[in-house]
Amino acid sequence: MVFFFSKGDHMKKDVKEFKTIEEQINILISRNVLVDNENYAKALLVDVNYYNLMANRNLFEYDNQHNIFPKIIKIEDLANVYFFNFDLRNFLFKCMSYIESSIKTKIAYVHTSKYGPLGYKDVNNFVMSAKDIGDNGLTYHDEIMSSLSKEIDRSQEEYITWHKNQYKDIPFWVAINKLSFGDMSKFYRLMIHSDKKAVAKYFNAGPLQIEKWLWQFSVLRNVCAHQGNLIVWKYQSIPLDSEYDGMYIQNTFFQYIIALFLLINCDHVMCQFIEDLLSLLKKYGTTHLKDLGIPDKYEDDLLNLNLLHTLY
Repeated sequence: MVFFFSKGDHMKKDVKEFKTIEEQINILISRNVLVDNENYAKALLVDVNYYNLMANRNLFEYDNQHNIFPKIIKIEDLANVYFFNFDLRNFLFKCMSYIESSIKTKIAYVHTSKYGPLGYKDVNNFVMSAKDIGDNGLTYHDEIMSSLSKEIDRSQEEYITWHKNQYKDIPFWVAINKLSFGDMSKFYRLMIHSDKKAVAKYFNAGPLQIEKWLWQFSVLRNVCAHQGNLIVWKYQSIPLDSEYDGMYIQNTFFQYIIALFLLINCDHVMCQFIEDLLSLLKKYGTTHLKDLGIPDKYEDDLLNLNLLHTLY
C-alpha cells in the first residue's frame, strides 16, 4: 500500500491527544483564564466544546506565541462572546429565512407571469450564459434543475406530494420552495435582465445589487447554518446605495445588516427585526461591536433606516 503525504507531513504529529473535561479546565487556567466556579466550567465545556470557547481568544489580548492571556480573563467572558455569536447566527438565520421566502415569491411571480408555470425548465427563457457548461459537465441551468429535481423527489411535504398526485408536473411557484438559497441566487443571476429588473423593483434596488446581495447572503447563510464565527468571519464587499457611502466600515457585518433590511418589504417585519437586533446588541453590551463594524450610533441608524423604509 502506498501512502501520499503533502509537503511537511513527515514533521507533523499523528493527532491531537484527547483531554478530559478536568484537563481542559486546567489548560484554561494555565492560559490565565479565571475559573471561579468549577461546576459552571464543567457544564460549559460539556455543552460548548473547548475549541469553540477559545475560538474568540484573539478578540481579547492574547499572546499566540506563548498561548496565554497576558492579563487574567474570566471564563464567563469567553462564554459571553460564544453566546453572542450564537444569538447573532439565530437572528440572521431568521432574517434571511424571511427574505428567502419573500424573494422566491417575487421571482416565481415575475417568471411565471411571463413564461408560464413550466417556463423555469426551458433554458431559452434565460440569458445565453445559462447554456454554458459548468465543472460537472452540465449547463448552469441544468445544474439548478438537477438539484431542484432531487429535492422534489425526496420531499415529503404535503404540498409537493399533493401536486405529484394531482398533476403531471409541478409549477414554478410551488417548485421554487425547494430551491436552496444558493440555487435561488444562481437562478436570479441567470434570469434575463428585464426579468431581474422586474424583481428588483419590489425592493427599490438595482438588479446587479440584488444579484450580489443574494450571492453574499447565500454564503452567510451557510456560515450561520454550520456554526461559523460571525465576529471574525471575513465579510466581502457588498454594494449599497451612494447615500450610504462612507457611513459604515467596509466589508463588515453591519453593512450586510443594512442590505438585508433593504430587502424587507413589510413594515411590521422590519420593525420586529430592528427591535430584535437592538435587544440583542444591548444584551451583550458594546465590547465587540467594533469588530462587527457596528457604529456607536447604531440605534439611531437602524431607527432612521426604518423611517426611510416606511416612506417608500
